Amino acid sequence: MSESSVAAESPHRTATIPFSLTRGGPAYEAMRRVGLVTRDSPRVVLRSLLLIAITWVPLVILAAVEGVALGDRVTVPFLLDVTVYARFLLAFPLLIMAGPAVDRGLERAVNGLLSTGIVPDTERPKLEAAVGRLTRMRDWIVPEVLILVLGFLASWFTRHAVFEASISSWQELGAGSDARVTLAGRWLNLIGMPIYSFLVLRWFWRIGIWTAFLRRVSKLELRLVPTHPDRVAGLGFLGGAHCVFGFIVATLSIGIAGRGAFLVMYAGWTLDTLKGALWVFLAFALVLAFGPLLVFTPALMRVKKKGTLEYGGLAARYVRSFDRKWVRGETEGEESLLGTADIQSLADIGNSFQVIKEMRPVPVSTRHVLSVLLAGVLPMLPLLATVVPVKVLLEQLLKLLGKG
Repeated sequence: MSESSVAAESPHRTATIPFSLTRGGPAYEAMRRVGLVTRDSPRVVLRSLLLIAITWVPLVILAAVEGVALGDRVTVPFLLDVTVYARFLLAFPLLIMAGPAVDRGLERAVNGLLSTGIVPDTERPKLEAAVGRLTRMRDWIVPEVLILVLGFLASWFTRHAVFEASISSWQELGAGSDARVTLAGRWLNLIGMPIYSFLVLRWFWRIGIWTAFLRRVSKLELRLVPTHPDRVAGLGFLGGAHCVFGFIVATLSIGIAGRGAFLVMYAGWTLDTLKGALWVFLAFALVLAFGPLLVFTPALMRVKKKGTLEYGGLAARYVRSFDRKWVRGETEGEESLLGTADIQSLADIGNSFQVIKEMRPVPVSTRHVLSVLLAGVLPMLPLLATVVPVKVLLEQLLKLLGKG
């Protein structure tokens, strides 16, 4: 049979499923219509510069007009506030870069389910239906409108309820009840922070619909092998794919580190004051990056239980047979123990049974966890360096990586 005839009879084995978590939705469609994104290019640099022009540049101009960009008029002039640099000059480009990176990683993961045989050809239509449902959810208008509203609420909450410092700054002249919001402060509250919050919250929504997609995948008739060497029945590549969410973690870390540095430098806070919040953030980062994979835990536990019983029975039968033949000599024949394949087979069964015992409930390895933690910690190094010598920080980081 020719190669062409084989391909014709089994088209699903070679055809990939188009997938994108980010190339859709009202905001994306608006950018596509005005040429900010195209089918061939996400135009990361152009969109990043446009966001900076809309958010950061007006802040510079307005702060200069009111005389709060530099000088002694306020305790914290605009050009010395690390928070705005972190959010608008660093976080925005990273949020834009995250889109193409996440799409590439997740598209490989989706098609990896097919290429590895975990999703058999008979289940491919259901996988394609799950992708179609994710695409429709991604393109809904209502969620992005609600996210925009939440962006304004989050901007207000962050400004007035979280990390508030009662000092005169470029955002407010004076402190406490007598403070007057500056023009730059109004632009930040009405334009800059809502856009920042919208982009972040939209990523939470996207991760949510990706989780819903994985839940549907977990309910398919998957071919999970308990003795797979990755210790997660063959799903280990999904943990690697989820490391791309480190882009989102790094973005959040940049914003938190910038605000933390502001509070340390101007509000008298210490690292001990922030320590609890930093630990909570790192825990949240792991949940954000790998939480969606928890949907596979029930399936993995079933596979482990079934594999333990099946391979346990196989091992018991083989061990009894080995014992009768080589220990008790109940089997006839003069076969020599030296060089026999029985010993290797016994070791192979033992290794397979050990792999099943070591199966993990989530398709995530220590290396995956460390990569996301690193994405969360690195942007915080300048903040940590305000109270801990850089040399000590690097030594501790190297020790952590060595243990991983």
